[in-house]
Amino acid sequence: MLAGIMRGMQLDSRALIALLLLEHGIHTRDQAVTHYQRISRAIIRSAGVQQRTVAQQDTVIQSLSEKILKQQAAVERQQTSLKRTLEVSGDAQQVFKRLQTEENHLQEMQQELHLVSRTGSGKAHQPT
Repeated sequence: MLAGIMRGMQLDSRALIALLLLEHGIHTRDQAVTHYQRISRAIIRSAGVQQRTVAQQDTVIQSLSEKILKQQAAVERQQTSLKRTLEVSGDAQQVFKRLQTEENHLQEMQQELHLVSRTGSGKAHQPT
């Protein structure tokens, strides 16, 4: 009988402590975070950051690829213009300079794409 009374007294004291803690917003079921939980949360967060970074790099790669395709079309137009100018007249200095400028710009964009493609997922389409 005495054991039952003592057990009831312990339950009552725990209930009173829980009520006091609840007034301050502390739940009695809260547990201290373990090292495992901290590490697993850090890994999950790190993986999320890496996925977002790779997705952003894929977006950059995709936009650069589209720009390169447009630039390749511009180079082809300049090559056609140079051929026509050479057929019509021998003075194609300005067209030749524009073609060189377009080709240099294309090479710069391809180098930039090569550097950025190292950090992407490899799933983004790249022009050949």
